[in-house]
Amino acid sequence: MFKKIVPAALFVLVLLVSCGGSGQAVPSNTPTATQAPIATATNPPAPALPAAIGSSNAAKVVQVASMGDPLLYNLFISPDGKWLVENTSAGLKFYDSTTLAPISQPSNTQAWTGAPVFSPDGKTMAFASGKGATVTLLDVASGSVTQTLSGQPSAFGNLAFSPDGKILATTMADKTIDLWDIASGKVLFTLSGHSEIAIVLVFSPDGKTLASTSYDKTIKLWDVASGKLLFTLSGHTDSIFGAVFTPDGKTLVSSSYDKTIKVWDVAGGKLLKSMPQPDRVFSLVLSPDGKTLASSSLNKTVTLWDVSTWQVLQTLSGFTTTVGSLDFSSDGKTLVTGSSDGTIKLWDVSTGQVLQSLQQDAHNVASFAFSPDGKTLAGGTFDGLIKLWDASTHKNIQTLHAFPGGVQSVGGLAFSPDGKTLASGLSNGSIQFLDTSTWQISTKLTENTIGISGLAFSPDGKTLASAMFDKTVKLWDVASGKLLNTLSGHTQPVWTVAFSPDGKTLASGSADKTVKLWDVATGKNLFSLTGHTDIVYSVAFSPDGKTLASGSSDKTVKLWDVATGQPVDFPGGSMDSGASLAFSPDGKTLASGSFDGPIQLWDLSSGQSLAALKGHTAWVKGVAFSPDGSLLASGSLDGTISLWGATP
Repeated sequence: MFKKIVPAALFVLVLLVSCGGSGQAVPSNTPTATQAPIATATNPPAPALPAAIGSSNAAKVVQVASMGDPLLYNLFISPDGKWLVENTSAGLKFYDSTTLAPISQPSNTQAWTGAPVFSPDGKTMAFASGKGATVTLLDVASGSVTQTLSGQPSAFGNLAFSPDGKILATTMADKTIDLWDIASGKVLFTLSGHSEIAIVLVFSPDGKTLASTSYDKTIKLWDVASGKLLFTLSGHTDSIFGAVFTPDGKTLVSSSYDKTIKVWDVAGGKLLKSMPQPDRVFSLVLSPDGKTLASSSLNKTVTLWDVSTWQVLQTLSGFTTTVGSLDFSSDGKTLVTGSSDGTIKLWDVSTGQVLQSLQQDAHNVASFAFSPDGKTLAGGTFDGLIKLWDASTHKNIQTLHAFPGGVQSVGGLAFSPDGKTLASGLSNGSIQFLDTSTWQISTKLTENTIGISGLAFSPDGKTLASAMFDKTVKLWDVASGKLLNTLSGHTQPVWTVAFSPDGKTLASGSADKTVKLWDVATGKNLFSLTGHTDIVYSVAFSPDGKTLASGSSDKTVKLWDVATGQPVDFPGGSMDSGASLAFSPDGKTLASGSFDGPIQLWDLSSGQSLAALKGHTAWVKGVAFSPDGSLLASGSLDGTISLWGATP
């Protein structure tokens, strides 16, 4: 039977704050470079493009190229033990569960957009589709749609079948949980109580109790028959990504980013045991006989536990990146693991030996930059790579290991205005300057001890700003590598920074839901811009420096008058999709990347949405126009970098 694991959307979000990954240790202070062609497909020559993307041709903008590799989100074994199903950013893949040989997909599965779940009898699969607008139930044997659940005002998230297959539980974007009667397609109950979105849903073996975990750091136990809340289990101090019932239903086991695994008494809602872990714990899965628990951690290991004694049976190692997905075979003898680098492994549970391994290339794009001359695209990954692409041929021309001797997520990338230097900010707080003629490290700053989420060069190239997880912005002298100033005032981590075109003003966006404007010369806070209701992930100045755009996970884009710090009315009323922002060189068009894939192009004079560019399947971490405005580049957590241009 399918075991609840880190779901697709969640696993992506988990990786946002992780620093696990792969990288080769090398003896020198120089990034390791490898030549590599594009792995996913050969892109045809780009069509002739007009001078600039704008209102006159936005409807003709197409995806010119996609560079990179699809990411493994999660995987599981079908209830009959025959299939291993891999959910990736490019869709579903099906394998023989014992040999890992690819097999043909069932019909109708090519269009699935969400992570599917099997019914307990294996005859039905359910998945969220249409950006979470509906849930579709499919007959596995025939491939025909048997039921569509829709009509809810909030988007669907993760799913779970009851043991008898009659009820489907769904997490909702409005922080509620819906229980659906599958036969009638009606909502039985809407469960309210979590203060943040629910993550994992799991039914007790008798189907009478539903457990839900949440970003609000609690677990709630619900009575399925009445929809009433039985208990709120408090004790975790961070988001809870794993939960499983033991076969007798008397015990619930949970795992969290707080580096603990906890054991709870279901009948009394009491904590029985808390087991500290060496690192944050992603996911849990219980063997079918309930005797063995598997847990995966950010330290790139999987631990097998004896449930009767809570002693460690095996520690599975040899992973180069974090393991986000786990499942047992139906007989409990085999454990399947899926890593963020795309590797799938089958393990013998009794011996801890690898039975089969399938290696695929996959790298989350955590940061992104377009060179000033428009010739090179750079993507930084969560597993410590900097991948460089030729913008005209779409070939991967270099792959650099950003942190020789270890693995660090590349949280920020920025080209200097003259294009001679590429700055990279790592999750350990260090900054490296790479000479773009040789791709060797020219300067390395190691004064920081906390992660970097964004970088920006001043227009004259003399100053580098770094957005810090310690709630500050740091200004660095590029020539000497010395710290010039630390800008304090945000009350939560800073996610994004940008210089005004004249270099006199710096904008920063933070998890405290504010944007701040700073005087670069003095370090004085000029304005604090409020209005967003969630994390501000992106800021961008218009080419004339008079307007600032800010984007937030509240899914809005706001415009601000830089001189006064006041909001600027947008002619269209509002703009959405604020994950990443870029003004066109002429200042007439704003590109906004979304948190689920599409990119919007906005006409700033009329307020109209010019186009919705569809191609990415996950958070668009960065967008940037080429210097002449004829191309738009985008980098996404789906592992790809795309180029967009308007055909004649």
